[in-house]
Amino acid sequence: MAKVKYTPNYGEKYDSDTNKKAVNNVNKNNKDNDDIVELMENIIDRLINYCINVIVRSICDKIGKFIENLIEHFN
Repeated sequence: MAKVKYTPNYGEKYDSDTNKKAVNNVNKNNKDNDDIVELMENIIDRLINYCINVIVRSICDKIGKFIENLIEHFN
């Protein structure tokens, strides 16, 4: 995310300490949010890969059983 610069509201006195704290807090929160998004993307990728593996394994098992049945039928 983009870095944020604090600007006081109309009528507020500009305070450099408040500015630094506000900017640091927002930028820290943005970094935390980026970390959470990255973690969620990794979890989603793993779930998708797991689902694909389960589906492929299931299909291969069914094909294997079908071939076994064909072999038994013609023997």
